[in-house]
Amino acid sequence: MKGDLSASHPTPVTAELARTYSRMADEELLRLARDQGSLLEAARLTLEEELRKRGLSVEDTPQPSAEPSPPAEEAPSLWQGWKTAFQAEEDAPPPKGLLARTGKLHAFYLETLRLYRDHFRLFASFIVPAALLNFGIWVVRRLANRALAQALLPDTLGPWRLTPSFLAAATAVNLTTALSAWTVTSAAFACIVTAVDRLGRAQEVRVRDCCVRLQARLGPFLRATVLAGILTGLGFGAAGGIVVVLFTIVEALTHSPGMSVTSATVALYVLAALVLGVLARMAFTIPLVMTESTSAMVALKSSNRLSDRFVLRIWLALMESEIVTYLVVLGMHKGQSYLAEQFPFPFWSQYPLGAGATVLVGLLQVPAMIAITLLYFRARERAAAKL
Repeated sequence: MKGDLSASHPTPVTAELARTYSRMADEELLRLARDQGSLLEAARLTLEEELRKRGLSVEDTPQPSAEPSPPAEEAPSLWQGWKTAFQAEEDAPPPKGLLARTGKLHAFYLETLRLYRDHFRLFASFIVPAALLNFGIWVVRRLANRALAQALLPDTLGPWRLTPSFLAAATAVNLTTALSAWTVTSAAFACIVTAVDRLGRAQEVRVRDCCVRLQARLGPFLRATVLAGILTGLGFGAAGGIVVVLFTIVEALTHSPGMSVTSATVALYVLAALVLGVLARMAFTIPLVMTESTSAMVALKSSNRLSDRFVLRIWLALMESEIVTYLVVLGMHKGQSYLAEQFPFPFWSQYPLGAGATVLVGLLQVPAMIAITLLYFRARERAAAKL
């Protein structure tokens, strides 16, 4: 009954399997049918359905000759490297120190970088448009905040003295643009998830196919993105609020302008590291929405469950993204200040430099997205093995 139900109501996975089997030759299907024990139930049922359509049976499989020719050497699978790294971790004795664990992490991230290197143009085709669009959003936010400050802030107010009307308007602008940028980045992440999934199945990957998949799951994707964005915003908002409180306390105790910008930035990133440890548990939400027919809330709960054994690695990937972003932005500001002192460039010349820095940040964040995707598929594999 269970097999019949899945056949009459195909899921995206069974539909993809059906398309794959329909493109295979008879000999390939019969060779696969001889080894049905290694297939999952959905794959086995789909294979049997394709065999019935062609009028084939396992008995039609040609018998091997007495002296078979040596098989041709097959190219290693894209998944082989990172699966081997995980298998080595599972088969090895328990680590006796941080160095043992670090070595395994190192092997895993090397495989992640190899996958990124081998398919750089594919992943860049997702992240570069998203980065440029995010830069446009940043420009709009900056211009809007400047216009609000000129319209709503009297010249008599000093720094950090804001009127309620300006706070309300600036908060609305910043929340809207932040959520827009978050959605754009999440869309690129969703396409990367689909691309890695297809690469793992040894299927042809085209940018258009990944975008079509995102369009098919657009509703659940947007709900999951907004939900994760709100939780992330609350976490980082709390960290920023603590920094503001610290700024006020230092100002009151020392009767000075308060913490320096550098001190405030360091404090913010320390608190952000703690927040990311909690947010790491929802890192699988987008991959779940893109690969399974599930709702946003169910995906969020499943992400919390699946990420149990991988929180540290997810946290390291997220911290890599944050540190890379900070270093590139810092370098951009330093470069702008130096160029402004040495050369009288016009005001608009900062925008090409900012666009290039934003694209660079996006390209450097892709390994973290790939790593989280691979961890998700590994976590799902472990969960399926326990059933």
